[in-house]
Amino acid sequence: MPNHITNEIRIEADPKRIHAILESIKNDLYGFGTIDFNKIIPVPQELNIRPDSYMDKAIEIYAVMQENGITYTDNGHYEIVDLGAMNMTFAYFKEQYGSAIEEDPAIIEFGHICHDNKEQHGAASWYEWCQNAWGTRWNAFGFEYYPKVSEGMDTIMFDTAWSGVPQVLAKLSQDYPETMIHYRWAGEDIGNKVGMMDLRGGTVQSIYAPPNGSMDAQKLACDIMRCDPAALENVGIDESEPYYGLAM
Repeated sequence: MPNHITNEIRIEADPKRIHAILESIKNDLYGFGTIDFNKIIPVPQELNIRPDSYMDKAIEIYAVMQENGITYTDNGHYEIVDLGAMNMTFAYFKEQYGSAIEEDPAIIEFGHICHDNKEQHGAASWYEWCQNAWGTRWNAFGFEYYPKVSEGMDTIMFDTAWSGVPQVLAKLSQDYPETMIHYRWAGEDIGNKVGMMDLRGGTVQSIYAPPNGSMDAQKLACDIMRCDPAALENVGIDESEPYYGLAM
């Protein structure tokens, strides 16, 4: 189970402009006041591949065949197109990969597709690409846990897995350069993975990320997560040292 990050976005602009932006980025399933990262940085369609052990094996087989100058023909025969490229014996290749290929010859072409995806997009599937492009492995979620956003409001909240998404917000800011976007995030382990930044025109105007575990980090996290800062057990705590406790 991932560590959930609470995210808060506040848009500073003309009310009509705010409404238009929130409308353009909404998750169509959940409606106004939500966010869909695909609306801001779309996942390339060809990366709609399930990341699993089959994909890993396909990539491995295709890479080994390329490195060793081996092809597999439509009639089920191997061909060595470049003897000079061989850095393993053909017998060893067949021992390692022959049964997988003979059971499912399509695994080679699948490996080819994954290889091309890596060349073009830096990732074989959506999973790795999202981590690189968005900063998190999944789309935003958890909308139901936050106040419903209605006409005239300028702030939305949502969850992400393991980390915040400053890359997504930088792109949103770039798309709407006339606005100021205030972004704050906080990990569920209160006082860790917490910070805030302001962006305009795709450029960070200011950023603040207190040290993990510090009282400043815990207080900021409580403000973002709408929890009671009085619950922090701060009696006798040296605020210069990391501290992770909460009063029970």
